[in-house]
Amino acid sequence: LYASGGGVPMSLEEANHWYRVAASGNVTMAHVKLGDHYLGGKGIEKNPRMAFHHYTQASHAEDPYAFYMLSVLYSK
Repeated sequence: LYASGGGVPMSLEEANHWYRVAASGNVTMAHVKLGDHYLGGKGIEKNPRMAFHHYTQASHAEDPYAFYMLSVLYSK
């Protein structure tokens, strides 16, 4: 909701907070979103290492996008 402003004011910082809460519960999509946000600096300081961490966590659930993003990061 906060990432897109769906019914609430758009706030990437607030979205990242809730993604972190969900990721602590091992929600795969939250790890993917945090990986994207860390990689692109969306509402959070750019941090490729944290992006790698979150994509790795999502890959444990065999998320295909996470596998793809890990390959992108490995190729750099």
